[in-house]
Amino acid sequence: RWPSWLGKIQGALPPMGSTDSARDQSMFAIERAACGFGLDYKHWPAGVGVLLAGEETAEGAAAPLPRILTLGSDTERLKREGQKLEARFGRDAGNGWVYNHALGKLRLYQELLLREHFGDAPSAQSIREMEEAEAEAAAEAGAE
Repeated sequence: RWPSWLGKIQGALPPMGSTDSARDQSMFAIERAACGFGLDYKHWPAGVGVLLAGEETAEGAAAPLPRILTLGSDTERLKREGQKLEARFGRDAGNGWVYNHALGKLRLYQELLLREHFGDAPSAQSIREMEEAEAEAAAEAGAE
């Protein structure tokens, strides 16, 4: 089934990219990920990508089930997942078209919805901010 928010995201935000092709590419990536195809890259091993497997699957072995991009997905965590894949399997030579632009567009839409429903001020720390605080606390505990 096609998630209803996919039809709303494109009209709610200014287009990303300077050409029609570039604008279509970021939406196509979001649509593929929302339908369970993940965000993969032609120079990474088959089956490896954001929302897909983080490791190559041995021949004949079952690959893990893909995760689906949702309106509630943690885009910061997914970007970090992509950065780890780039470090392991090779840099995105398209400067963000593999996952970064699509996740950035979803993040902007999430922020727009939050502002519309709850106002400008966040009510709590973001997951990224909580993870950074936890890492700092663990580093300080380890230093003692």
